[in-house]
Amino acid sequence: MDRLMAISTLLRVASAGSFSAAARALQVTPAAVSKQIARLEEHLGIRLVHRTTRSQTLTEAGARYVEQCRPLLAELETAEQALRGEDETPRGTLRVTAPAVFGRLRVMPQVLAFLDAWPDVRVEALFTDARVDLAGTSMDLAIRLAGELPDSTMVGRRIGTIRRLLVASRSYLASRGVPQQPDDLMAHDCLLFRRHDGHVSWTFDMDGRAHTLRPPHRMSSNDTETLLGAALAGMGIADLPDYMVAEAVAAGALQPVLDAEFHHQQSIWALQPSRALVPARVTRFVELLERSLAPAISARPGTKPRRRSHASRRK
Repeated sequence: MDRLMAISTLLRVASAGSFSAAARALQVTPAAVSKQIARLEEHLGIRLVHRTTRSQTLTEAGARYVEQCRPLLAELETAEQALRGEDETPRGTLRVTAPAVFGRLRVMPQVLAFLDAWPDVRVEALFTDARVDLAGTSMDLAIRLAGELPDSTMVGRRIGTIRRLLVASRSYLASRGVPQQPDDLMAHDCLLFRRHDGHVSWTFDMDGRAHTLRPPHRMSSNDTETLLGAALAGMGIADLPDYMVAEAVAAGALQPVLDAEFHHQQSIWALQPSRALVPARVTRFVELLERSLAPAISARPGTKPRRRSHASRRK
C-alpha cells in the first residue's frame, strides 16, 4: 500500500463528503477510492469511514486521524514545492573554478552580478591555473580555456571564444616600426608565453598555410600578467588574450599588429560533472556568463579575418 496516497485519498474524502465526489476530484473511479480507504483501515486496524448506500462520513477515529495527518501532508507539499522551485529559482551554494586571470577579469564580475540578482545564492570561487578535478571535489562548474573539449568525462558546453592578439606599445612601434608580415618579427623584440613544455613558437596563417616562427625573444614567461606589464613598458611585442588587453587597446596604450595573420582563438568551456538534475544556480550562472562573453576586442576595421590559425600555445 502507498500510505501517502491512501492518506491523501482519505483527506479528499473528508473534504468532498463522499467516495464519488473524491473520485471525480482525483480523476479515478469510486471503487479505486474505496479500495484505498479499505487498505488504510486494514493497515491501521480501525474503521475510518462510515459507509452507507448514500454517503460516507468519517468516524470519530477517522476525524482525529485526518486532523493529525492534514498538517503533515501540508508540510510535505511545502517541501516538495520548495524542491520543485529549486529547478526554477537559484538558491544554495554555487561552487565554480576558473583559470586565475580569466576568473578575476571575466568570471568575477558575473559572480557579483549573480549574487546581486539572487539573494539566496552563495558562491565559492576557486581561481587557479591548476586543473581542479570536478569528479573528486564538490565543484559544480569548471570554466576552461582550450581548443577542444578538455575532458571527455565531463559534460561540456562551449560558451564563448577568446581571441589572442599580438600587441605592443605605441612607443615601441614608433621606435622599431610596425611589422607588416610575420617574417618582420625576426627583427623585433618579442615577449613570449612559455608553456610548461617550453614551447615558444608563434604560428600564423599565411594564404591558407600554417607559417611557424620562433621569433627572437627579449623575454619569456609563464605568466600572462607579467608579459602584459612588459608590453605596456615598451619592451616588445606580446601575444596576449583579448580580455587582458581590451582596456589598454581602447585607451591607446597598446596597439594590435598583424591582425589578419595572427587570428588565433580559444574556446571557453563550461564543464559540469553530470547532465542530470543540474541545479538552477548552475544553469542560470552559465547562461549569464555566456551572455557576458562577447569578444573583448573586435577585428580591426578594414581587415578581413583569414582562415583560423593553428596557434601553438595555451594559456
